[in-house]
Amino acid sequence: MPRMTGNQLAVKVLEVRPDLPIIICSGYSSNLNGDQLKMAGFFAARQKPLGRNTLLVQVARALEEKG
Repeated sequence: MPRMTGNQLAVKVLEVRPDLPIIICSGYSSNLNGDQLKMAGFFAARQKPLGRNTLLVQVARALEEKG
């Protein structure tokens, strides 16, 4: 994404689909705290690297809460 950050992309996606649970996975996600995530409309943030099981659990939680 040469012209925007993942954070900026997520905000644009939420403008179109506000019901979509977005999980930010970044080496820099520690800069966002839980309150900032909720205010931005994000579901969660996870620090890279993250294992497959951690990702699967987080996706399942997001789907369960949004479903």
